Amino acid sequence: MKTMLKVWLSTAYGIVKLLNILTIFGLLLAYAAYYVSPVKTLIPVFFGLTYPFWLILNVLFLIFWAFRKKAFLIFSLLAILAGWNHIFSTFNIRFGEEQPTPEKGIHVTSYNVKLFDVYTYRNNPEIKTHNKIYRFLENNPADIICFQEFYTEDEGEMAVLDTLLKLQPAKNYHVDFFQTLRKEHHWGIATFSRFPVLNRQRHQFRNSTGNYCILTDILYQQDTLRIINTHLESWHFEHNDYKLFRVMKNQNIKEEDTLQQGLKNIYWKIENAYLKRAVQIEELKTLVQQSEHPVIVCGDFNDTPLSYTYHMMNSQLKDAFREKGKGLGKTYRDGLPYFRIDYIFHDEAFETAWFKTHHVPYSDHYPVSTVLNYQKK
Repeated sequence: MKTMLKVWLSTAYGIVKLLNILTIFGLLLAYAAYYVSPVKTLIPVFFGLTYPFWLILNVLFLIFWAFRKKAFLIFSLLAILAGWNHIFSTFNIRFGEEQPTPEKGIHVTSYNVKLFDVYTYRNNPEIKTHNKIYRFLENNPADIICFQEFYTEDEGEMAVLDTLLKLQPAKNYHVDFFQTLRKEHHWGIATFSRFPVLNRQRHQFRNSTGNYCILTDILYQQDTLRIINTHLESWHFEHNDYKLFRVMKNQNIKEEDTLQQGLKNIYWKIENAYLKRAVQIEELKTLVQQSEHPVIVCGDFNDTPLSYTYHMMNSQLKDAFREKGKGLGKTYRDGLPYFRIDYIFHDEAFETAWFKTHHVPYSDHYPVSTVLNYQKK
């Protein structure tokens, strides 16, 4: 009986060790997603997207081996320590009460407003999400506001540009449209500034028509600062894709062909998005490097902190969330609990004094705000 028990325990420990090794391997591949361009290989991408899952599993194995007083815990411990720096890009631990917004400094907000929910309004005029966004902006005034998925009309209820100029202190603006229909319906991105605008530029990513960035030079304390507002390639998931995720979660799929085709479509969209973003982020990095002025970069990057996209910015600029953020920092409402894809980066000329993710349900993204202190050179 004792011999059988020993054999059983030995087999069980062997299986647990194998599972532990697999989770370590998964965590290391997640780290690889940060450094390896998707153009070279797409495999690390999927591990980077699920990084918290691999991290939690390794923590659980670490605890398990610690209770069993087994030296095998060293392997998960080393794997976690190898990527210790990545934890604070996904989850930032800060103790104490939330700090009030500083009165001094440059208050910057970045917000993907999902076209001010214009399509919902068209289908049901009683739903005016744009008015809720207006109230949010009134209650949270900023010196610089960067909008992605900006939409406005020349007149009527959705004359967003005219309304924003009336209700907020940032009245100097740089708006650029990639599409205009009937000469009065406009889609694009926009940057508003309380400070004078000196110069406006547009950079079109060479592999996309709807994804680009605008460069806005402003005058602040007799110096020129450059604000880069960008929107990188999205996955372009549609209703059927999200429906497939929900059905898979509930295990209600009966037709195998439907499942396979749905998963293929999702894979193609992910592959296309990552390959395009890899090119776009290289162009954006070059714009930052070539800037003769201190830079603030805001935008919807459509990628998580364990990604090559994030690495390209974080390797040369500071992430305001990492500097002063708190908690998960999730910015994409419809994604998994840890999806942070909206960022405010800045160079060494600035110091992050405050950061906040506003959990308001007016778009599929949460707005993010920071206060930066300019360190005049």
